[in-house]
Amino acid sequence: MSERAPDLAVLDVMMPKLTGYEVTQRIRANEATSDIPVILLTARVQEADVERGFEAGADDYLKKPFSPQELRARLQAVLGRAFEAPGRVLGSFIPLSHPNPAFWQLCSGIIGSVGCILILEPQPDIRELVRRVAVRLGHEAVMHVPSQDLEDPEIDAVVVEPEGYRALTLAQQLRDRSPDLPIICASIAPPNDRTRELRPAAHLQKPFTLEELQRALAAAVQAPSAGAA
Repeated sequence: MSERAPDLAVLDVMMPKLTGYEVTQRIRANEATSDIPVILLTARVQEADVERGFEAGADDYLKKPFSPQELRARLQAVLGRAFEAPGRVLGSFIPLSHPNPAFWQLCSGIIGSVGCILILEPQPDIRELVRRVAVRLGHEAVMHVPSQDLEDPEIDAVVVEPEGYRALTLAQQLRDRSPDLPIICASIAPPNDRTRELRPAAHLQKPFTLEELQRALAAAVQAPSAGAA
């Protein structure tokens, strides 16, 4: 596990060989994995069991049965805190250990490749920031330089800096092609008539916070129209 450097460990408390508590303690005891966030899953609802999980070093504790929406919220919250930790760079999600294969499918459906985000941003540092946040949320990120021709990708949402003529033109073309496509304007300027014509799902004015970007991306891809493009 230390060689793969996962961003998050999701552990069932009751596993065949080691319990989730024991695996959590081993994660915390290993310098290479000690900062990996851990979520414990269990059907045990006694307060002593919850306390034992936190004492072992868990970051969160989710009681069964839970809904996919609750699991998504917990995963995003824990990853969000890890993402903002000094020196922590996130890039992959690994559901570490669970005895039920159906749970792996559930995690894949919630975190793995939730959607495809097209990034139309001329500044490399902003492009990379949006890419990292999109990937952390489980999306595929397609980074595109507005000065280049755009192929016809299957995308679920767009993040665009509309102040450049080329990026605005590409976004307008995508809007004309897909009326329900969620578009997020991430701009140095406040909303104006040109951006309003895009009917954006959100308008983020630079400099925006990571929380604002995360909320906008999560809301855009979870919107009923997402995927309709």
